[in-house]
Amino acid sequence: MSKTVAEQISAFEAKRQASAARMTDIMSKGGDEGRTLDETETQEYDTLAGGVKAVDAHIARLQQRDQRAG
Repeated sequence: MSKTVAEQISAFEAKRQASAARMTDIMSKGGDEGRTLDETETQEYDTLAGGVKAVDAHIARLQQRDQRAG
């Protein structure tokens, strides 16, 4: 059975929150150690940032769909 729009939004918000928390962890580690991010950390951070941007856009589309349906 398909998830409702509200359930989909909730799931994507949880995914976004997890990604944002990991981004904070990566930045905190570098800051705590007084250094810039290494190559692996930079790639992970940038990948997560792109994912957050995509999730934000998808949530906005889901909200628009929900408003049009309601």
